[in-house]
Amino acid sequence: MILRLEREHFALALARTDQLLGSLPTGAHWLSGSEQKRLGTLNHAGRRTEFLLGRWLLRSLYAARFGGTPEDWPLREQPQLPPVPERDAEFPFLSISHGGGFIAAAAARQAIGVDVESSRRELPAEIFEPLFRHAPASVAERLEYWVATEAFLKQQTLPAHTDTIRRHALSPSAGHARVRLR
Repeated sequence: MILRLEREHFALALARTDQLLGSLPTGAHWLSGSEQKRLGTLNHAGRRTEFLLGRWLLRSLYAARFGGTPEDWPLREQPQLPPVPERDAEFPFLSISHGGGFIAAAAARQAIGVDVESSRRELPAEIFEPLFRHAPASVAERLEYWVATEAFLKQQTLPAHTDTIRRHALSPSAGHARVRLR
């Protein structure tokens, strides 16, 4: 089952990894040339599967929103950036995330970022102090903060890595952030 949320300016899809595997075509014939090239650089089987599932979910999102089949919506890889649709699309900005047994994909009229994590992921307070100069008190708060930070970095088309957080000295917004956590 794929959960979808669609609005005038964006579309979001979320699926369990194990359920989405059943709809994934066998082989890589449906990938664009640039995607096949990128897939060839991924050595870890789990990472390859996540890559395929993310691209398939994005294509499924486009097909559900704009018609056609997922194969009708090829994507073009960009080094260190999210993929983009190969053909003209009303929603040219994309974001993909995987974690905790889920895959999320988003497409929008403007830059968008999406992140998913397992609700059981425990992020130690020790990693927050050097990165953010503070540490949220509870495990749940740290997880929410981490997810919001990764989604923000993706929306800014910055790599969602701790090095990026350190380099850009990210800190909490004073209530002006456009972030929704669920």
